[in-house]
Parts: sequence; C-alpha cells; structure tokens
Amino acid sequence: MRHAASAMVVALALPCLASPRAAEAQAGAQMRGVVVDEEGQPIPDVDVEIEYVGEGQKKVYRQKTNKKGGFVRVGLPPGNYKIYFRKEGYKTYGIDTWLSLGGLSEICGESEPGAPCADIVLQKAPVVVNIPGGTGAAGAEGEAREVDSEEAARLGAAYMQAVEAIKGERWGEAESALKEVLAQIPDQPAVHFNLGHVYRQKKDFAAAEGEFRRTMELDPDDPDAYVALAALYEAQGKGTEAVTVLTEAAPRFEESAKFQTALGATAMNEGREKDAEAAFTKVVALDPTNAQVQYYLATLALNRGDKDDAIGHLEAFVAHAPAGSPDLEVAKALLEALRK
Repeated sequence: MRHAASAMVVALALPCLASPRAAEAQAGAQMRGVVVDEEGQPIPDVDVEIEYVGEGQKKVYRQKTNKKGGFVRVGLPPGNYKIYFRKEGYKTYGIDTWLSLGGLSEICGESEPGAPCADIVLQKAPVVVNIPGGTGAAGAEGEAREVDSEEAARLGAAYMQAVEAIKGERWGEAESALKEVLAQIPDQPAVHFNLGHVYRQKKDFAAAEGEFRRTMELDPDDPDAYVALAALYEAQGKGTEAVTVLTEAAPRFEESAKFQTALGATAMNEGREKDAEAAFTKVVALDPTNAQVQYYLATLALNRGDKDDAIGHLEAFVAHAPAGSPDLEVAKALLEALRK
C-alpha cells in the first residue's frame, strides 16, 4: 500500500506535457521578416498590416518594425494573407503569402528563383510637385505630379518664374518657363491654362485656343477653360462660337454660378436674351448675393416690358452692389423713374 501511494504521488507531481503538434497548434502560424531601404539600411517603425484572407472571418493584425527593421508575429491562423508595409516617405509594398503551422515563415522580398530569402525593400516615394490651378497664375487649387526631388525643385522654380512673369506681363519669359514645365510633366491642366492666357496676351489666338482645349480635355470638370475659350472667341468677334462653347458645356456646369454668369453674359451680348435670362436666373438661385446678375436681369426685364420684375431686380442690385459699382447710380436713377 505504501508503494502504491508513493507511485500515485509521483504520478500526480509529473507535469502534463503536450505533444509537439498540439504545441504548434496552440502557437498558431508564425512569421518574421526584415524591412530595409534601397541602400540596405534597416527602416524602423514601418507599419506592418497583416490581413488574413483565408477561410472564415477576415482579420487584420498590425505592428511596427523594430530598430533593426525586423518584425515577428506569432499566434496567427494558418491560411492566406496579404501583408502591407507602409511608412511616410516610402512607397507602400504588398505581399501575398500563405502561412502554415510549424516554425517561422520567412516573409521575403523580391529575389531570383532559388536565391536565399531577401529582405523587404521599400523604395523612396517620389517627390510631389504641386502646380497651382484655377484661373490665372495664382489659383488656389492644384494638381499633383510625381517627379524626383532634383527635378521637382527645378520645375517648381520654373513654374514660380512663370507666375512672376505673368504678374509682370513679361509674356515671352512666362511662355518659356511654362514650356519648360510641360516638357517634363505635359499633362498639367493649370500649366496649359496659363500658357493659353499667355498666348492670348501675345495675340496668338490659334495657340491660345489649343491650350484652352487641351485644358478642357485634361480637366473637363473645371469651368475656367470653357469660359476662357468663349472669351477668346468674343475677343476675335466670334460671338456665335463663344455661345456654342458654353451652351454645349452647360449641362456639365448646372451648379456653377461662375459658368452660368459667363453663359448669361455671352448670350446677352449675342442678343439671345432668353438664354441669358435662364442662365442669370440660375446664378441668382446659386448665389443670391451676386449683385451684377440682378442688374443684367433688370435690363432684360425692361427689354421685354416687365416693369415690376425690373424693379425687383434693381432693388436687389442696389441692396447688394458694392460701393463704387459703376452701375449703382444708373440703377438708383432707373428705380426712381420706374416707381413714379
């Protein structure tokens, strides 16, 4: 009995050892890797996003590389994964892989077939050159284009030279600088627009038209080039062509007060008063504080003999017109006469 009891005590004191396969299953799939730059230097604090895309519920695991650019992840379910490496200043790098149970899976970068596992290499992100957009050289919005850092500095300087030349009305200098930019990044709508403006000032109307049309192709949802092309036609006495450009584009810019104002003024200049009134009415709905279109609408109302409508528009114009407006005194005199 004593021997039996002792045996029992020894048996109870022995630890419960799991089999190797059970231990692997408990640890789950495992991975490791190293992230370096193009010179082979480790990159710390890289965001590593590990997305499980195998069967069952999708999961995302995140961590960062250490000071030596390394990372290790354990306890993952076996299956297919997408892994993304992200850090500011570098291009995002992605890998598709499959993880199985047992041992650490090496996450390798690109290498020749049969070659040892290579580190994951992140390439420097290209420098982005921002070219201001909008009407004229000093527009606020911009288009971004990717070039290397040396080229970005040179093109940025060339564009700013063009901006200053346009402000100073040095059209030849502006043309050369803008062409320098376009030689490297030819699809910049803002640069084409400004070059069109330069050509118009130089009275090279054919070249200006080409630049404005190229701007429209590159950025069809910006009204500036359409308005500029119509104004170019008007400057050449081609009023019909000016109206056509704007009326054909009008459905695209139903919500643009700027475009509708240009359409109304151009149509009014061509004697198309119904089209002008329709466009100006849209402007009032879009921008009730636009005083000038109220004056135009008053003029159109007088032309069709609607005294009350003219008074209403003149009153709105007088209420919102800025001090010093050239039409303000005329509007006040008209109001006084119409109210009698």
